[in-house]
Amino acid sequence: LRLVFLGKLDKAVGEAVATALTAAGRECAANGMFNSAGYTIRKHLRQNFVSRKQFVSVIGVVHANMPDDDACRSRWSAYAFWSRTSRRSKTGERFPDGWVERKQGDTKHLPRFGKPGVRNQDPLAVRYPAALYAEFEDSFYMVGEGTRILRILCEVALCWLAAELGGEDFVHDAERTGEEGLYGPEGKARASLQELSAEVAACGV
Repeated sequence: LRLVFLGKLDKAVGEAVATALTAAGRECAANGMFNSAGYTIRKHLRQNFVSRKQFVSVIGVVHANMPDDDACRSRWSAYAFWSRTSRRSKTGERFPDGWVERKQGDTKHLPRFGKPGVRNQDPLAVRYPAALYAEFEDSFYMVGEGTRILRILCEVALCWLAAELGGEDFVHDAERTGEEGLYGPEGKARASLQELSAEVAACGV
């Protein structure tokens, strides 16, 4: 709300986003969820009549008004992948034939270019166990830089975009794919991931 007070952000949009984030945080805490950049926060944003376009505009304002202090900034990797194997299974269980998870999120891990002896530069190879990573059929990552709040907002926007692009094909399924994953048909997984990658790359932030 500081940006609203300074006249940098529309008051109605700023207050609606703040209300939604607060409500989502309380619901996550009440249900023992460590955090959510996916379904729960998206639900509260919609309940407060915040569109994805408005939310992305908030990200633009936050990005343009970051503190000029390197101590407040860090780098991270935003990513997405699809897999026939459940990342929630401890036994490598696969989804029913013809069904997959498309997962998007972020990680503190970065590409490891320049590190001697490291052949796989993909940050997902660090983020996930080797056995699970080996099951990823396709993936992409992009490196971001900014404040902690900017990182959180960007992850929410990524998950929201993924859900909208998935349409009726890729849906939230808490039991199978958690808060941020989407469950859908294998036949459309590769094209949908490529569409997501192109949309993120075209984003102005």
